[in-house]
Amino acid sequence: MTSTDHAIENALAEVAKVRAARERQMAQRAEMQRRAEAITSRPPVYILKKYGGQQLALNLAGSPWDKPQ
Repeated sequence: MTSTDHAIENALAEVAKVRAARERQMAQRAEMQRRAEAITSRPPVYILKKYGGQQLALNLAGSPWDKPQ
């Protein structure tokens, strides 16, 4: 086997490793996307059932984060 054949073989092996890594990454991204969609499809946790499912108001008046107007 010549050095050229060896270099080509190494390059093809490297391409195969990169493709496999890319496929794993795409599968991980798809799984993360699926999980994110599952989380966002649920109703928010801060809407309490005991108040009839209404979202509670959060009054921030007088907080240190208010900007003077």
